[in-house]
Amino acid sequence: MLLYCPECKRLYDEAEKCPVCGKRRGREPQADDPCFLISVGAIWSEMVADLLKQNEIPFEQKSSKGAALAMLTGLLGETFDYYVAFDRYGEAKELTDAFFAQSESEAEEEIEEEESEEDEEE
Repeated sequence: MLLYCPECKRLYDEAEKCPVCGKRRGREPQADDPCFLISVGAIWSEMVADLLKQNEIPFEQKSSKGAALAMLTGLLGETFDYYVAFDRYGEAKELTDAFFAQSESEAEEEIEEEESEEDEEE
């Protein structure tokens, strides 16, 4: 059974306490509970937002640094957390997992191609 931590908005398997924040307030998730989906760097943030928008999944995006600090330090080191309602969480999780699995696979193919080109040049 999945439990929901209202403190950190994370889903977790049945346990005595939330493995993220350690609170003992887990409860059954409600359909409209905002649930943590994924944390991504600034470079991936718009892609995740577009993926969710294209699939008509409402989401909330939160900056890890906040706008003022991001303006001072730049977006390069910034990360964004995405939250979706529990009733859409499964769908959103499948989409983001598939997207990043595909992106990882494509990156590995590019590396292999570059290595093979380097071997041919030598």
